[in-house]
Amino acid sequence: MTQTDERSHAPLGPREQEEIESKTPISPPAVFEVIRRAGRRELMRPASALLAAGLVAGVALGFSLLTEALLRAHLPAADWRPLVENLGYTVGFVIVIMGRLQLFTENTITAVMPVLEARLARALRRLLRLWALVLFANLVGAAAFGTALWAAQTYDPALWRASEAIAHHATGHGAAESLFRGVGGAG
Repeated sequence: MTQTDERSHAPLGPREQEEIESKTPISPPAVFEVIRRAGRRELMRPASALLAAGLVAGVALGFSLLTEALLRAHLPAADWRPLVENLGYTVGFVIVIMGRLQLFTENTITAVMPVLEARLARALRRLLRLWALVLFANLVGAAAFGTALWAAQTYDPALWRASEAIAHHATGHGAAESLFRGVGGAG
């Protein structure tokens, strides 16, 4: 549109200006500020809140294994089965995201940004505190879910065998290959 075309239109009222502004994508500095503020809030959360959210997230991730194992154990053997059963992997992550729970692997850029900006030892200590509490709580929650699944193995032996096979597939590699899969995403 040329300047002549722009001048030929009637001036926009406040309502139209507001609508245009609401449709304009957020700028990169604004995105940075939103993430930085969210990170500061996370770093300031009480230990009890981090532990509770981390514990529930660890349990929630167990639903990824459970759903995938249920699908593997109860779908017919067919070429399409792996495609469908692997959809089960997403279930726990959806629960974590929808519940706004604390997952150790998700505490990277949001929590790190305030530390990089502040460059204070106190901010680094808060980040290490967040990571330690959330990792600990995630592991306890996952262990609790695994214990419950193990205790119920006689209820559905096919489900237990499928769970074991999935766990072995995820953890049955040497240290170097596990590192490569974790960092390189080749898993």
